[in-house]
Amino acid sequence: MAQMPDTNELLKRWPSLPDEAVAHVKLVAAVTGLSERTVRHDPRFERVYVTQNRYGIRVGNVRKVLAGGNSHELCDAPQRVVESCDADIRDHSIKMQRELKK
Repeated sequence: MAQMPDTNELLKRWPSLPDEAVAHVKLVAAVTGLSERTVRHDPRFERVYVTQNRYGIRVGNVRKVLAGGNSHELCDAPQRVVESCDADIRDHSIKMQRELKK
């Protein structure tokens, strides 16, 4: 089995990769600045299965996502999670303060 080149080497070659190439999630995360988990769960990055248990994302699809929006749009989903957690923590804190005043 051939060893995959390290991420830094692939990043150097990113501009020359054809749109049909299938990139590993780790590389897509490095190119987009997102976490690997976010890349795996972001519906804009459609999975392409190479084998039954291995998948990646087409380079052309990643380029399309990057060209279609700025970093704020790329980070929209994580931002919603953070805002939701902040609201939950705030609500919990208010509830606890009320309980302590009783």
